[in-house]
Amino acid sequence: MHVSTVYPEEYSPTNENNEPTAQLSPEHRDNPEEANAGTTTHFNIPYYSLSYKFLYFCGLWPFQSLLTSLFNKTLIMCTILSVFIPQLVKLYKLRHILMVFLLSLSSDLYYVHIVSKFICAILCKKQIAKVLEKIHQDFEIHKNDYLAVIKAYSAKAYKINMAYTVYMLNAAFVFSAFPLTLHLLDIAFPRNQTRLQEKPRFIDYGVEQLNNNYLLIILHGYTTDTLGIAIIIGCDTLFVAFTHHVCALFSIIHKKLRETLNEQVLKKRNYDQDALYDELAQIVQLHNNTLDFIVTLESAFSTLNLVTIGCATLPLTVAGQQVLMSKSNISEWIRFSLFGGGEVIHLIYCNWPSQQIRNHSQLVHEACYDSQWYDEKLPDKCKQLLKLMMLRSQKESILTAGKIYYLGLANFAAIMKACMSYFTVLSSLI
Repeated sequence: MHVSTVYPEEYSPTNENNEPTAQLSPEHRDNPEEANAGTTTHFNIPYYSLSYKFLYFCGLWPFQSLLTSLFNKTLIMCTILSVFIPQLVKLYKLRHILMVFLLSLSSDLYYVHIVSKFICAILCKKQIAKVLEKIHQDFEIHKNDYLAVIKAYSAKAYKINMAYTVYMLNAAFVFSAFPLTLHLLDIAFPRNQTRLQEKPRFIDYGVEQLNNNYLLIILHGYTTDTLGIAIIIGCDTLFVAFTHHVCALFSIIHKKLRETLNEQVLKKRNYDQDALYDELAQIVQLHNNTLDFIVTLESAFSTLNLVTIGCATLPLTVAGQQVLMSKSNISEWIRFSLFGGGEVIHLIYCNWPSQQIRNHSQLVHEACYDSQWYDEKLPDKCKQLLKLMMLRSQKESILTAGKIYYLGLANFAAIMKACMSYFTVLSSLI
């Protein structure tokens, strides 16, 4: 699935199939910081356009101009803080009222997550640029069937990211705009009892007239919630696209090993020692490059993943409690159900891609084990290469969150179990 994105003409080349590919100008390949100084973008792959749009809007795209990046980041962060700080002030004032404190806590945790992720994304910008450069190189190096594998995985990531984006934007819209709908109904069709039973957002601007202006509070909150979700979507979709690229590389290695060490192919080539050794050496080099790619990806997203895990666990527990407390208020029940569902999907989005890398890394070991490594006709130096690859591929490749948490579905289940335990304890206290 392709998506058209407008880029400068000088960075929109095509390959032999007249399909768009990545482009990094030669003078910027070795120095991405120079690329940031004067051009809009040097990376043009349609499958990454979704992440590009959100990150560029937030000022976090590695190859946008320094001035544009600084302006976008300043504008977005000032807007977010204009809601986050007054909410923290109100939260502090409500600290002694447990029920109300819990109701106001989830929104504040949401902004803690956004601000933390925003800062981490800025600090990891150089590492993300390196990952993008490696992806550009892979799109240039691989041809024919192997390039088709990369494109297939990238297209799959794009479809998943699109579905994720649609859900998160809708969840943010309903959570923020539902009170606006009820407020407008109260104005257009008033009745004895207001439809908006509670204040749309616990916030303290320091001015009583602003604190009692429901329309201002709703519109202000909706704007900042949307900006915040753009940061989350931009980082998360880029992470999923990167991990699918790693899976594609492992799939290519698996495919090449199968083709090179196929018994029929070996017999047809009459076990040509030099040609076989050269092909295996290239596969080993590709495997090493893929492992280096994972190291770069880990350095770029390890801190971001730690922020995601840490900032999603407590809000999920609080959201569950708010759903339970809002059974008699359908509007609040819908809002916090969507909020909780978004946190669950967010956690899955952080853990599931790493599980895919883990599974695909085992394909290399399986291909080595299933090959003709025991064949007496196979040259000894080729067997040595196979042994080295087999030993290295026994160790699963996996990503972490801050080097202290291994991302995967098993640990996702452990987090969900912990959230349920916290939820049970919290319910017993109220």
